[in-house]
Amino acid sequence: MKCFSLSIMTVAAVCMTACSARQYLGVDNSESDAGNQTADGGSAPLAVASAPGGSPIAAGDFSTCAIALGDGVRCWGSNSAGQLGNGTKTQSSKPVDVRALTNIVGLAAGANHFCALSTLGTVSCWGDNSWGQVGDGTQENRFFATPVDLKKVVRIGGGVMHTCAIVADGSVWCWGSNSSGQLGDGTANNWRGRPWPLDGLTGRAVSVVAGIDHTCVLQENGEVRCVGDGKHGQVGRTMPATKAIAIGLSTTANELAAAWQATCARLVSGKVECWGSNSMAELGNGHLDPVDPVVSPTEVNQLFDATALSAGLGHFCAQKQSLLYCWGWNSFGQLGNGDPGNKGQSPTHLSVTPTLPVDLKDVTTFTSGGRHNCAFVASST
Repeated sequence: MKCFSLSIMTVAAVCMTACSARQYLGVDNSESDAGNQTADGGSAPLAVASAPGGSPIAAGDFSTCAIALGDGVRCWGSNSAGQLGNGTKTQSSKPVDVRALTNIVGLAAGANHFCALSTLGTVSCWGDNSWGQVGDGTQENRFFATPVDLKKVVRIGGGVMHTCAIVADGSVWCWGSNSSGQLGDGTANNWRGRPWPLDGLTGRAVSVVAGIDHTCVLQENGEVRCVGDGKHGQVGRTMPATKAIAIGLSTTANELAAAWQATCARLVSGKVECWGSNSMAELGNGHLDPVDPVVSPTEVNQLFDATALSAGLGHFCAQKQSLLYCWGWNSFGQLGNGDPGNKGQSPTHLSVTPTLPVDLKDVTTFTSGGRHNCAFVASST
């Protein structure tokens, strides 16, 4: 595992106060998603703004984007499908500007595409569009930010190959891959290139998250409902669901995070419950379930009073006070514990219970990509 510093940044909080921060990445750096590196191993400043409509930083599989001060977006890492949004296919280890984006208040990432939410309630997406996840009605990769025909959007969420958005009336609209019914349109048609309403909700949506072939929605009443493929238990049963169905949590939820084939919910009690695939110890319950899906939410071991969640391809992280605890897949050091080797179960690289990353304290906010994490850390320097 390597950790890289993106130097000193100013982070404007939602309350419009400011603090100094450092951003650390625990990454697979094989395609330069570490970001902002200089030839001598140093770094250059990157200023990042707040994001009342979503995350200020979003991480894909091998690339990362952040809202810069001035409300534009800067990205770095792999650019094979145009996911840096600068009109090229050239990867970059330093942040580059996404062209023609201003007044951005939220970001969402898929594996190789990104979407941005503006203050006007509009959404633009760019990058891999092989399943229509950019939302322009085509399957052509987009190297510039491309508008999605959807208005009054208040929040966005990215799946591996699909995208969802919550609009002002509390409904959810999704587009992209639908091979397992993850768009919630009542079918399992191959793909949709434009937004379509997700069916099966019983209340206003406040958050939407997505994996590779499932989508989960947190409603205003704290209930969680999921749709899509069920073979790994990710919709609370082993059968697919083409309309959203309820998940049997022990109590109401405050937050969701989705890995590729599993989902976790942060409950009002501060505990975290997870369900779906546990082949890479994603559920954090102390053991592996390499074959059998886990359809009923199971409590993450040794984790209480969590205040935030994030998910990567096969790992999750939770914030407790100002510390991060991560569990699951660790082949690329994405758990941040200094040990990318065998952890918990041989021969795979896993941690079956939450592990505290080395030398990372005073965390203010964070996000996870497929194989890496990014965190803002308060600093007096």
